Amino acid sequence: MPLLSGFSGSLNVHSRIAELRRRGHKVENRVTHRDGKRCSEYRLQPK
Repeated sequence: MPLLSGFSGSLNVHSRIAELRRRGHKVENRVTHRDGKRCSEYRLQPK
């Protein structure tokens, strides 16, 4: 999340992802587990 928050200028990444989806962008979400923690990975898909 630090990388994405740096690009979005916000620590509220979920809201920025929701905003992109409302604007018609396709955003893929994948949940992985690393060292016992859940990690969300987002990928902006081409139109």
